Amino acid sequence: MLERKISDDLLEWKLIGTGKALLLTGARQIGKSYAVREFAKHEYAHYLEINL
Repeated sequence: MLERKISDDLLEWKLIGTGKALLLTGARQIGKSYAVREFAKHEYAHYLEINL
């Protein structure tokens, strides 16, 4: 996975651990879903993706 700023932001979200859901928004086709999938694969044993 390419190292991106979003990777650092996702890791910070996990470490803060507020228990709140993550909502990721942005332009189409910039890698939002890919970044979250890769983050989840590396940081969690199980994850649920709801892609709207």
